[in-house]
Amino acid sequence: MVINRVCTAHIHCDTAHIHCEAMTHAYVTQMQDGCNAARSNAIKCIKEHTISYLASGRTPIKVNPQVKHKVLRGLTDRDIGCLLIPAEDLEDWDADHDAYVYRSR
Repeated sequence: MVINRVCTAHIHCDTAHIHCEAMTHAYVTQMQDGCNAARSNAIKCIKEHTISYLASGRTPIKVNPQVKHKVLRGLTDRDIGCLLIPAEDLEDWDADHDAYVYRSR
């Protein structure tokens, strides 16, 4: 009879351990998802504030939301490109945008 109690207690312990592992895994997954969402939101805010800071005092930039490919943004876009280049290169940029982009590749 003592053997049966030990076996029953052992089975209960294993079941509780499996339940505990499942709860821990679910908790860790939720924490990781929360961290990923927070990081994504922080990066989005940084991008928005950086563009606002760089563009302050200049003509507002209008980004075409219909552009699907990122390769068509950046230096290839005149308005966004002038924010990405070093300030000392603005004269070269304004003189010949295409030549500047070609040299930077």
